[in-house]
Amino acid sequence: MQAGEIVLLDIAQTSGFADFFILATAYSTPQFRALCSDLENHFAELGEPIHHSEGEPEGGWALLDFRDVIVHIFSPEKRDFYQLETLWGEKTPVVRFNG
Repeated sequence: MQAGEIVLLDIAQTSGFADFFILATAYSTPQFRALCSDLENHFAELGEPIHHSEGEPEGGWALLDFRDVIVHIFSPEKRDFYQLETLWGEKTPVVRFNG
């Protein structure tokens, strides 16, 4: 399952709780659920089970905390509202991936 607008923020120098944020957009509830499930399964296979999660696909935002990597999945509306790449991107390197 492919997310849209994927961004990697290197927050290691500005954060004491993680090294990276990954931000991604999901365009439907089924896509949202599939992305969350696929990420949890993939990280578990790598020996990094999920530490904590918050949010719900119906709410337009979910956070998946894998300790050093925190994944934020947003609906387009919630992503525009929170603008994490603008907030964190002012002080951290940003890498954008085109899908």
